[in-house]
Amino acid sequence: MYLKKMIAFLRLIIGSGSALTAQNVDEDYMKEVDKMLIATQAKRATIDILSATYQNMGLPLTSYTEAAEAIVDSFWDNYIEDYAIECMNFFTLEDLRNLNAFYATPSGKKVASSYRTLSTKMTDIVVQKYSYQIQQALKNFIKQ
Repeated sequence: MYLKKMIAFLRLIIGSGSALTAQNVDEDYMKEVDKMLIATQAKRATIDILSATYQNMGLPLTSYTEAAEAIVDSFWDNYIEDYAIECMNFFTLEDLRNLNAFYATPSGKKVASSYRTLSTKMTDIVVQKYSYQIQQALKNFIKQ
């Protein structure tokens, strides 16, 4: 009983700490993160991934895309804050400004608009060409 209360208390403290951290992200930093997510079409990619996942799971939904859009819309503003917090571990504000300046160039726009398609095609290639190698490698890690 005591352990359960302690775990609940720790979750509350950790959750409160996360909420406070999200509120402390600099406004300029948040704006640059938002620009980057728009430029890289991250929201559309998240929707597409969720939609495909739900379809693959065979969930009985009237529209996979509309369901995914509604779900992503419900958390997107908080997602941007969480993304900004994670970005702070890797990028300065100047780094983000430089990335966004790149994404504003013709080459940057090309990278941003083609990355999802390229990643999808490469995933398909891995599945089609390398399934046998993947299966063979996984045999070494199957619990007996």
